[in-house]
Amino acid sequence: MRVNIFGVGRSGTKAVQLYIAFLMAEKYGEVHLNYEPYLWKNRNGVLSQEGIKHHVNTPQFVSSTKELSKKHVSYLGNLCPSSIASVSKFIRGNGRISAINQIINPDFTIIIFRDAYSVLKSVTPLDWDFYSIGSRYAPSCYKSYWSQIQKKFEQLNNKFSKKKFELHKEDPIFKNLIYWYVMNKVAMQYFLESNKNSNFLISFENMSELQKIAQKMGFGNAAIYHPSNPIFEGSLIQSSNTIINKPVTTDYHRKLINFSLIKKAEKVGNLIQINPLKENSSINSILHDKKKIRIEIKKNEIIDILNEEIKADLNQIMFSK
Repeated sequence: MRVNIFGVGRSGTKAVQLYIAFLMAEKYGEVHLNYEPYLWKNRNGVLSQEGIKHHVNTPQFVSSTKELSKKHVSYLGNLCPSSIASVSKFIRGNGRISAINQIINPDFTIIIFRDAYSVLKSVTPLDWDFYSIGSRYAPSCYKSYWSQIQKKFEQLNNKFSKKKFELHKEDPIFKNLIYWYVMNKVAMQYFLESNKNSNFLISFENMSELQKIAQKMGFGNAAIYHPSNPIFEGSLIQSSNTIINKPVTTDYHRKLINFSLIKKAEKVGNLIQINPLKENSSINSILHDKKKIRIEIKKNEIIDILNEEIKADLNQIMFSK
């Protein structure tokens, strides 16, 4: 089984991936987990230079594999071994869902949405923003990212005043808001054009629905595990509280990548299994070991308008299913 997860950063993708990975690991014994392959080689904080290269050299919005380089297609194609269950999450892929899924061919896709105020409140204190892979690792791409987002925004929303846009375009919160809006819009467009039996939408504010989605995906064990359980807190995806890395064998590498290419291609992802001591892990010390900077995003007319539009679109889709 293969599962792909998409969403704008700070929307809850880590929690969704951890929950699904846990259920898969309990069912199959082991799971190959890809943690944001456009930035990270694995969940242990090792950068993927190949993933970054493909991300920054590819347009933000592509609908076909024909728009990707052969090396990019190969990179995505090597993410999931053929005979091992896998779960991959992307926070830099909403504009490429169709192309990515054409290559990985997942059995199920989950797209998560979150309220704009909550997302902005979460991302603003951090030392990165939704364009930062460009500014931090490839500075020359930052302007290109913004121009692509701006162009797509104008295509998606012709009611928004260009004068108002110009007035706020240097505001980092505004830029993150526009990215959030555009990437949620294109994700919903993908869903509307996709197979509804294998694609699911979920909102962060209604995460309990993930349990029902998992059951529809065939995880009978989801009935005894609720997403609100502390062992599924998103930040634990990078720890050993709920899941642990499984020792990797040469046979596993053969499954992961054509063995003749193993020295040329990055080995992306982790083979994971359930931590048998999960219920006794000191979760609280992990969750609160970093001081969190808390900020408030003041009520704003622009945020309200775009936020309500996304909510209305999402509700209409959910209601019509």
